[in-house]
Amino acid sequence: MAVKERSQIKGTEAQIKAFAGHKGVLAYATDTKSLHVLSGIAGTTTEYLPKEKVATPQDVADKVTSEEFVAELSKKVDKTALATELTKYLTKENAKDSIEYYFASKGKVVTPLYWSPYPISVNKRTITIPKDIFVDINGTIYRKTENSTFTTGVIPGRDIYIYAVVSAQGDLGIVISENSTVPPGYTASNSRKIGGYHCLGTGVDTISGHPLSGYSSGEVLPNSVWDLIHRPKGDPEGYCYIPEVDIWMSIYLLSWNGTKLVSANGGVIADGLSSKKFSGELFSEQLHVQGLRLPWRHEFIIGALGSPEGVNIKGSADPNTTGGHSATNNQRIISNYGLEDCTGVMWQWCEDLGFVGGSGWTDSVYNSSVDSIKRGQSYGNLYRLRVGAGWSSGAACGSRAVACNDVSGDADDGSGSRGVSEPLVPKANEVRKYLI
Repeated sequence: MAVKERSQIKGTEAQIKAFAGHKGVLAYATDTKSLHVLSGIAGTTTEYLPKEKVATPQDVADKVTSEEFVAELSKKVDKTALATELTKYLTKENAKDSIEYYFASKGKVVTPLYWSPYPISVNKRTITIPKDIFVDINGTIYRKTENSTFTTGVIPGRDIYIYAVVSAQGDLGIVISENSTVPPGYTASNSRKIGGYHCLGTGVDTISGHPLSGYSSGEVLPNSVWDLIHRPKGDPEGYCYIPEVDIWMSIYLLSWNGTKLVSANGGVIADGLSSKKFSGELFSEQLHVQGLRLPWRHEFIIGALGSPEGVNIKGSADPNTTGGHSATNNQRIISNYGLEDCTGVMWQWCEDLGFVGGSGWTDSVYNSSVDSIKRGQSYGNLYRLRVGAGWSSGAACGSRAVACNDVSGDADDGSGSRGVSEPLVPKANEVRKYLI
């Protein structure tokens, strides 16, 4: 008999809690979206198990009450061995945040909420964190029983963080703060960062059909909202989610902060002549060191949609810094998702490579102005695509604009980059919630 879906296992809340707390019993998911299951029940361990690794015990699950299910389970399953087997397939990231769940109580049946990419809802300056969120703070699980709605201040081009906090009376609350570690008045022992968002730097005038038409400076970019599961694998600051291609892409052209490449409003654009010089080859290498990568061209095309087409930046000159620019047709250079400067500002290196045969060794992967040492050559030339077009490319600019004639080691003041992160929890097949 097949293991029943979580929502089909009925019982009183006390029964289900007793079941969930049964020593060695684990709730597991055949896809990563189901990590939200069984949120508020202390004692439950929830793990991620790839579907192809599921070892479902036979003749266990066709039961309607949690007591019967547990009784049958105790006969059929070596729980210690199962826990050991599951642990093999855990990543540290999944394990760390596996206590973040969402569920709703309906009568005597506890039904998990279906995974949603936006459990935190926004409307320009209003942010709502839903009730029935369960958070583990310093080893204790707290339940939020009411919605929390905030009106944000005007904080242009900044990242804001959402914290679950515990009051002196032991109640769970929600606060927002610009502080990236702990909110004012709290410590790491009584608070936990559970999400965040990015505020628009420069307002957007009326653009017919554009999702951000009429947005004002400081309002929340909807696609920048993240939580502990719906978020990029890399740092979430300055990134937006592109659902069609299931990636997070940097809002801004990248800049160098002295330690790493970052997506920041007003940052000095990193290129082949910036304080730290970058070639296409070094951009790719540095981003991979940071757990990121360059975009593939098809990802860039989707992410850039809504940006001006066939025109370049007003003034037709290097803007030097990121964000807030308009094109020669006076339209803000911002995409449907909130990405700035995608078209007509600076060529942007991609992950896509081109290969040309040759009859000798070349320096297409080396640049003496960028690299301290030569780390090998290419036999023939290795080309890397650039997209979006530059500040003086005029009618050639656009979301599909592409240059195919530059080797990966090239570096100049007109070529920058944009970062991409895979999602922490990627889209998966149909969400199925099981207990073993």
